[in-house]
Amino acid sequence: DEFVRVSPRDPRYFELTNGRPYIPVGFNLVGPPAADDVERVVDAMADHGVNYCRIWLDQPLWSVEHERSGEYDVEKARQLDRFLGLCRRRGIRVKMCIEWFRSIVAERPNPPVKGSFPKTIHHVANGGFYQDMKDFLNSERGRAHFKGKLKWYADRYGDEPAVFAWE
Repeated sequence: DEFVRVSPRDPRYFELTNGRPYIPVGFNLVGPPAADDVERVVDAMADHGVNYCRIWLDQPLWSVEHERSGEYDVEKARQLDRFLGLCRRRGIRVKMCIEWFRSIVAERPNPPVKGSFPKTIHHVANGGFYQDMKDFLNSERGRAHFKGKLKWYADRYGDEPAVFAWE
């Protein structure tokens, strides 16, 4: 249950709060496993020496803001709780990527545009509050929305030693 920190002896390195060095070895777990396969995946990671992974919180398995803009699903968060608990027990630290979308649109393009990563729940046509990404990034409401999401995650996972970093 040690946390990762910047080494107070040499800020070029990480260490655990017990003073042992920490060198992240891992990968991006962008497409999470199916809910019933999480334990096998975490075990395989640990068995192969992986002690770090980066996840995108907006993926279907653990996306807590998935039905309505600004509403966070506690039931959905239980999948993430389970994943983090398994990682903690196996010594795997997790970098949590909070957002990954690049545009806010009323409808997803069909066929999908490679690299576009659109988000629909935030658009006004779908009950959200924003016309586009500029509106989300530059408005007071958008900043308050994002800060609210950060607070939700911090309240729930701020004391979780498996969480290595936030992106």
